[in-house]
Amino acid sequence: MFVTATLVLLTAGALPAISLEQFEQLSHQEVGEQVLAERAHGPVLRVEPDRHPIDPPGTAYFRIFEEEQTVAGGCRRSVWHARFGRNSEAPDQALVLKSLTATTQVALAAGETCADSPYAHVNPGLGVDEALAHLRLFRSIAEGSRDVRFDCRTMAGPDICASPVTIRAALSSGDVGIITRAGTLVQMTLGVGSGLVTMVRFKPDDPTIAFVEQTIPPPF
Repeated sequence: MFVTATLVLLTAGALPAISLEQFEQLSHQEVGEQVLAERAHGPVLRVEPDRHPIDPPGTAYFRIFEEEQTVAGGCRRSVWHARFGRNSEAPDQALVLKSLTATTQVALAAGETCADSPYAHVNPGLGVDEALAHLRLFRSIAEGSRDVRFDCRTMAGPDICASPVTIRAALSSGDVGIITRAGTLVQMTLGVGSGLVTMVRFKPDDPTIAFVEQTIPPPF
């Protein structure tokens, strides 16, 4: 079951020596200038805490959002993940920056700009153009303009598998959170971060069958 969004650690450039307290005092522009200085990046739009229910003690996570970009067929943006922790040789000292990871997100333009579009995380193995093409194909399946046969299973929640109409209604009502290459299939994961996840798998070069599964994700 592919539900996890994968982060890619970028080793280029040394990590700046900055504590959590110093980081929290920076403006988003200063985060770009000081924290991402050794890495290729675009303008930083905002910084948000990234809290997880199983975060170990003595750690803190933040997401650094770059400005959205219009590309052929849609939108893209980079999101950096900053992790703060204590040095093992000085466990009583302040939390310091321990790692920076970068992810790519894509979206189909929902209006005149890319700012309000619902973005999907692109797991490694897919480029931006591929991910956008797969996202457009998924939307055509969900909206009914692409004729496919559904193989549907519901393990929790309402029975979305009652008919093609109910399946398409469920797929059209949610936003794709993660796009993953799973062998010869592409998987779209909807409901990321909620208590009910819907996964849709199909062959992008021969989308005659769409495998749909709705389930409750594990609590980690």
